[in-house]
Order: sequence, then structure tokens, then C-alpha cells
Amino acid sequence: RRAIDETRGGIERLRALLELRLQLHQASDPVVDAWGAVTMRYFGAAYALAEDVMARGERDGIYGLTAAQFAALYVPDMEPLPALRDVLLAQARHKASAEHARAVTTLLWVLAGATGLLLVLGGALVMIQRRVLQPLVKTTSALRALARDDLSAPLPVPLGDDEMAEVIGAVRSLQVQTQQRRDLERERDQLIEQLRLQSETDCLTGLPNRRAFLAAAQCMLAAASRHGFAVAVVMMDIDRFKQLNDNHGHAAGDTALRAVADGVRAMLREGDLAARFGGEEFVVLLGYCDSSHGVLFAERLRAAIAGAAVLLPAGPVQVTASLGVADSALAGLDLDALLSAADAAMYRAKQAGRDRVMVAAQCAQSAAA
Repeated sequence: RRAIDETRGGIERLRALLELRLQLHQASDPVVDAWGAVTMRYFGAAYALAEDVMARGERDGIYGLTAAQFAALYVPDMEPLPALRDVLLAQARHKASAEHARAVTTLLWVLAGATGLLLVLGGALVMIQRRVLQPLVKTTSALRALARDDLSAPLPVPLGDDEMAEVIGAVRSLQVQTQQRRDLERERDQLIEQLRLQSETDCLTGLPNRRAFLAAAQCMLAAASRHGFAVAVVMMDIDRFKQLNDNHGHAAGDTALRAVADGVRAMLREGDLAARFGGEEFVVLLGYCDSSHGVLFAERLRAAIAGAAVLLPAGPVQVTASLGVADSALAGLDLDALLSAADAAMYRAKQAGRDRVMVAAQCAQSAAA
């Protein structure tokens, strides 16, 4: 009796669970059909058969059926239960497959979204690299080069009209201003050098003027004193220069001065000094030169001037010069003494008939006689 009650209770619980399952989840038509068959055959006919047999047995103790007969009648009505099970399992598998497909789809969408986001981030990084980082690095290098006064560092080409383009434009303007400042400084230095040269150069002949000669001569004499080499001074005056001006005009005199200056310039060695000393006077300071070599230089210079005709509009004119030579062996390394001795020798050359060379020692001896 107890076993029968437990079996009946199990059947009732099974029915309640199945009904609850069908109520909680929307059942498909196959499930509804299978459940209908179970309700009609198992919970209907089979359950009624079992209740009838139990009722008869409880009433008079005679069930009226053997176990085999009961099984033959009861078991066929249990066939809808496996069918319901199979339908429920198929529905569960279908639902699981749908959930799996939905999960895969969701995963694919997530992966696609993540990939798209990575592409967007990568594109943004590439854009930042091209539009900001690379131009910024090049602009920084240009600024550092500019701080070293180097204008050769290239600037990047702006890729748009943004803040980076304004920075590049500002640095480019700074480079342009620096170049302009450098050009102005170079022009200023050139102008200063030009003014210095003009202040130290005779504008007519292109030779150094008296002031430039005196400054350079002092430096050479100081070097001669340190290293112990001899020097010689040659003073030269163009003969009858006033007569040339009076007869042919000052333009002719200027032409003669330029011709004589060219002759002097052509005779100079490297390191020698020459200048227009004033008027028609010229002076040459020869380094590493004694009196004899100074006389040879003066004779070659005199002959070159006398042999070169000055071309004037009225025709060629011959110009001569009187030269005086003094060396450091006679006058020492004092510039004033050398100039005075050479000037005295030049004056003696004029007195002796012009177009000749006189040496300071000879002048001193002649004066003594």
C-alpha cells in the first residue's frame, strides 16, 4: 500500500512539474501535441486504469488483473512520455543552438566593434604622428639649430590650417628674420670694412694712404726688431708734376698718378708696403732688404716708370721720377729716421738732375764733402 501511494505521489509530482515547465516556457506545437498525448493516455487512461485497479483491490482485495495483464494494459499508455521527452530535448537543443548562434553573433559584433575601434585608434595615432608628432620633432630640431645660429635645418610642410601650422609658420618667420638680421649684419660689416678701406686707401690710386702706411710700417719695423731682419725705405716723387698739371690739366695729372701707382704695385714683393704718401710722392717699405737690394728695386722702378708712356687725350707723355733710398743699417728701425733719410736722398736726386736714384749714405757723404 505504501509503495502504491509513493508511486501515485511521484506521478502527481511529475505531472505538476511538466505543467509548470509548459507554463513557464512558451511551448511549441510539437511539445503541446506530445503533452496532449501524455495527458490523454498516461495521465488519463493509464492513470484511470491504475486508480480503478487500486479501488477494486481496496474494496474486496481482488484486483481483477494479474501483474502481466496490468502491465499489458498500462505500459502502452506510457509511450507518450518518451515522445514528450524527445520533443523537449529537441526543443532544448534547438534553443541551445539558437543561444549559441546568438552568442557567436554577439561575439562577432563585439570583435568587429573592437576591430573598428582599433582601426579608428590606429588611424588617429597615424594622423597624430603625421600632423603633430613628426612636425613637432622637426620644428624642435629647427629651433635647436636656430639657437646654434644654423638656418639649414628644414621645416616640415603643414598638412592643414591648424595650431601646428601656426607653430611652423612662426618658426619659419623666425628663420626668415634671423636670415634678414644676418644679411643686415653682413652688409653692416661689409660697409664697415669698406669704410675702413676707404679711410686707409687713396681713392685715386687704390694704394694705402699715409695713415695706413704709417700704421702698417710700425708693425713691420716691430717684426724686424724681433726677428732681426733689415728693411729699406724708398721715397719717390714724380718729376715736374706741377708742369704736367699746368700743361695738360689735373685729369692728366690724375692719370699719371694712377700709372705710377700701377708701376709701383707691379714691382712689390709679398709682404712689402707701398703707399701714396701725399701729392705726387710715393713711399715703399721693403722687408728683408738691405741698401744694395733697395737700390736695385728703386732702379727697376725708376726705369719702369720712365719707360712707360702715360696715355693722355693729347697723346702719350713720358713721366720720370726721383727716388731716395735709406736702410735700417744707416737709420736704424725708427720709422721717422728712415723716412727722413729717404726723403733727403730723394731731394738730393732732384737736385742732381731728376730721374735718378740716390742713397741716403751717399747723401750724407756728399754733404760732408
